[in-house]
Amino acid sequence: MKIACMLTVWNEIEYIPYKIAFCKQNSLVPYVVDNYSDDGTWEWLQDNKIHSHRLDTNGMFKLRPLQNELIKTLHQMEPKPDWCIYNGCDLFPLAHNNNLHDELVRLDSLGFNMANINNIDVYNTGEVIEDRGVNNVFNTYFYTGKTRNFTMIHKYSKRLHYQGDAVFIRDQVSNTGKINGLQINYGNTKTAEERDGTLARRSKAWENGEHKVHGSHYRVGKSKNWEWSKGELIDIRNTDNYKYVKYLQELVPYEFTG
Repeated sequence: MKIACMLTVWNEIEYIPYKIAFCKQNSLVPYVVDNYSDDGTWEWLQDNKIHSHRLDTNGMFKLRPLQNELIKTLHQMEPKPDWCIYNGCDLFPLAHNNNLHDELVRLDSLGFNMANINNIDVYNTGEVIEDRGVNNVFNTYFYTGKTRNFTMIHKYSKRLHYQGDAVFIRDQVSNTGKINGLQINYGNTKTAEERDGTLARRSKAWENGEHKVHGSHYRVGKSKNWEWSKGELIDIRNTDNYKYVKYLQELVPYEFTG
């Protein structure tokens, strides 16, 4: 079964080698729409022969054109994927058996056409990382917020619609299965410089018609200067979910070898 992992990126040179490694380990086919990164992300994608192209949104983090471009790209793929994962470079949807492909094969066999997964966000709580390698992130930040539930994984359809962090199939009854696993989001562990840059791009998009609900968490992060108190969070090391972090700690960054 072919499962596509569809990504939009802007300045993800820190995470992209690990995200592609994650895709390879889970038998996912990655495709990346680069939103004109200027940190070497685009060059890395080309050097490593990752299927990708660029989309210019005039310096804005504007969600609608990016999501529309992902859907357009899915429709152009040959052969078409059986399932699709709408995701980000700093999101890691992990299955209990360490193989997301097999988990989706299971849901497909049960007749589901959508899949949801529990999600937790990991936060910067003031630790200092001299070398911003992602393995250091996986080994440094362990404090998480409340569990949320996302539906970002779906069977391919000609009637796809992405809205915020959710996926819909128009004019079709959704039969949603539950992934036995956890999606971990490391976006809020990024540097203040990176977060400020992303917020500036999002703010420009808001000024140009983007719905202000999209990306409202950036305002919250800015109010905290991108650093959260451990007292309001949960230490994942004290929960059963720590097994998923241990999987990420063992990820080896992808590098094309010819």
